[in-house]
Amino acid sequence: MIKRKKAIKEEHSFLTIEVSGYKARVDASINYEVRDKRHYYEDAKVYKFGSYLEIEGTCTYPEERAEAAYRFIIYGNEARDDDFESKLIDYHVKDDKGMPQFPQGTRSRHSYI
Repeated sequence: MIKRKKAIKEEHSFLTIEVSGYKARVDASINYEVRDKRHYYEDAKVYKFGSYLEIEGTCTYPEERAEAAYRFIIYGNEARDDDFESKLIDYHVKDDKGMPQFPQGTRSRHSYI
């Protein structure tokens, strides 16, 4: 007879937290790393985005968790409809056969014959 795994019983709790501090950061930039030949590859992103939110506080409800300290950290990666997903290969000069031309001293991860 095959034994069935016991269903995992999920537990949910509502917390009330008094916020004592927070930190937030949002980054949006052109990917400077592609200037370094070690990071120069054709599917490297041209733009870099990131966000970070950290919230600290003390629990006030439920009573059995009162005075417990909490820290929540949320990292964001915004999905956009704009053309911020372009890659270096999208900007390469192509030869008369449509093949990308790479700067002297760099290599593609793909070989073109």
